[in-house]
Amino acid sequence: MLWKNALKYPVLIIGVLWMALYLTDSKTADFWTKFKYRFYPSMYICDSITERTIDKLDSNWSLHCPDTQYLIIRINGQDEILKILEKSNIKKSFFEIEQNTLRRLVYSRVFDSIVKFIGIADQDTLESLRQIKFNYKTERIGVVISSDGPALRQIRDQIYLVKVQRLHHRASVALKEAGYDLQFDKIKNGEFSKPLNIEEELWNKTLEAERKNLVQINLKRLKEKIGDKSSKFSLLLKTKEYTTKAQ
Repeated sequence: MLWKNALKYPVLIIGVLWMALYLTDSKTADFWTKFKYRFYPSMYICDSITERTIDKLDSNWSLHCPDTQYLIIRINGQDEILKILEKSNIKKSFFEIEQNTLRRLVYSRVFDSIVKFIGIADQDTLESLRQIKFNYKTERIGVVISSDGPALRQIRDQIYLVKVQRLHHRASVALKEAGYDLQFDKIKNGEFSKPLNIEEELWNKTLEAERKNLVQINLKRLKEKIGDKSSKFSLLLKTKEYTTKAQ
């Protein structure tokens, strides 16, 4: 009886079928996900970060959102540490190396992981996190690093922000050392302009190379600051170490 009555309204039936197809389409879910992240960002901070970064991370990473502004990142670092040992001069196996040696390797890798994550995460969204934990685990020890969005933003700025004048100077020196006699017109083009006799492509490649060098210098200095307990940067990351059992 119901079906017979429905046949009297073919347009309605077609509309229902189209709606069913629309709701079951995977692109529909993607649309509404992007919609809520765009127009209600404060309600989906953690989910937004997870959605945008997970495909850029290795398979041994997993991201979890216990709360809107709380992100937990778990990293299985066993294979990473084993690869480092294979390439090093250390002859002992993973379970034979000294505890302090293993600790140095693990702490170095977890810091590199933090740097990698803050380099690919959207900075405005990341800064909105109230709490974030990195749990890096091996079969002997694990390390949990606790921090928050503003602290990670400070770390990122210390690493990636490069002064224009410093970058310009290093690029100019690099080209001079390569045998180029640079010519500038600072009055006409500005103090940090491209040399008149250098092609745009070469100048941009040199700038990018020197920028990467400066980032590595900044990274090295930041590691020293974080390791120095008298430095304010040591307070940005709270560390807790724990022992694990081999499976």
